[in-house]
Amino acid sequence: MAINPANAAQFFAGSTFSGPYRSSDGGLTWQLGTSGFSAASITSIDLCLANSSIVYAATATVGLLKSADAGSSWAPADASAGFQNMTLGWVAAHPSDPNQVLLNAGTTIWQSTDGGATFQATAAGYSPGWIQFNPLAPTNVLASIWDLQGGFLYSNTSGASWSVPQNIYIYPHQYAFHPAFSNVVFAAAEQYTGASHDTDYLMWSNSAGNAGWVQSPALGTGSLVELALDASNPTVLYVLGYLFSEGTQGVYKFNVSYDGTTVSGVSRIPGTFNNGLGGAVPRRIAYNAATSTLYLTTDRGVFRSTDQAATWVPINTGLTYLSTDALAITPDGAHVIVGTNGGIWLYDVPSSLATYLVGDVAPFTSDTAPNFGDGTLNILDLVQVLFAVNNVPGFRPSACSDRFDAMDLYPADTSLTRGGDGVLDIRDLILELLRVNNLDLYRPVRASRGGVCAGPAALNPASRTEASRSARSVVRPQIGRAHV
Repeated sequence: MAINPANAAQFFAGSTFSGPYRSSDGGLTWQLGTSGFSAASITSIDLCLANSSIVYAATATVGLLKSADAGSSWAPADASAGFQNMTLGWVAAHPSDPNQVLLNAGTTIWQSTDGGATFQATAAGYSPGWIQFNPLAPTNVLASIWDLQGGFLYSNTSGASWSVPQNIYIYPHQYAFHPAFSNVVFAAAEQYTGASHDTDYLMWSNSAGNAGWVQSPALGTGSLVELALDASNPTVLYVLGYLFSEGTQGVYKFNVSYDGTTVSGVSRIPGTFNNGLGGAVPRRIAYNAATSTLYLTTDRGVFRSTDQAATWVPINTGLTYLSTDALAITPDGAHVIVGTNGGIWLYDVPSSLATYLVGDVAPFTSDTAPNFGDGTLNILDLVQVLFAVNNVPGFRPSACSDRFDAMDLYPADTSLTRGGDGVLDIRDLILELLRVNNLDLYRPVRASRGGVCAGPAALNPASRTEASRSARSVVRPQIGRAHV
């Protein structure tokens, strides 16, 4: 599945037999997009962020397809490459250059620099499980290859050339990129030792994946595959899987330590974080940065956590098919898209889950989120805090309001507590000054307090009303079933 970041209402989904589906209304309705070809089994979909009308679909039957009109019509890409006779794997569109696309076909990685008109083989003998552009530095690309081949494949030329940065006998799975440091990337990985279960590790690189991969101490035997970095607090990493060696499965949490802009270590927080799952087996995890919320698909439906996985709440009202797997979140955070054994389903994130970026207080029309801030920290925000600290009439927000909380920076947020001491003073102004000048790169996003004074350094209160919200928030089936 792919979601258009320039138009959060537009989704593209692949299906097993009938071809790609498109929705232009946030998933309310779906249209089968087979204009220009016969039905096909879709293996991967991606779109160009710089020109979201350009969409690529890899297939198992008719080669690589390209749409130049946001999925209304399709045409085969370079027929001379013989893609029509291959089961294609991963397709990845360059985030900022609409002419570049990478494709795994057979045991070769192919690159096009002319919008798919022609392709050149750039790496032979590999069948990557993942190919991902670094979103902050898209000349850097990572691919996961077999352990016998070295595990990590890296390109610093947007896929024109590749190398194995360091030969590690390990198989990496999904990647997670730091939201602010382009050099930091994480991966879950496992190592075959001949035993009945592989040995699991977390890996990280401070060189954007170009060597420098560090392997954590062994976490046990089992399988850890999915992971998500907390974008609001990147000292927290969530990992899914099972550890056979300790008889556990579900959600695991890790603390990430930094030395400036580099990772200095990763340590596990003891236990599992399955409270509320009731025995459900997690499959995919995603972090919604817009609402500071975790979403989890399982064999028993979809769950949500607003307290960093301490507790989980089911959000399955109206969801007929509870065997859920594929998971995606629209860039505006307003919708969660889930693939089930009964088609694609859409969940509307409750509007009451209003959020705000701490420190982002200008411009403003009221003290209640989302009626202030513009998504950036700059001199205008600093001036607002300066005036509020000095009690300038018309600028000091009302007590316990969202905007007051967004100004109340001291003490700073941590991985477990919500910052602020209920007082606006010079210490808040100093922290705002550091963040506006990028001397403090922490960018916490918080859910609305709802006008409640929670006291100093209180836990994020968003979970207080989750039960009532879940009763009002239903999951809707989509017209035009498509397999994800």
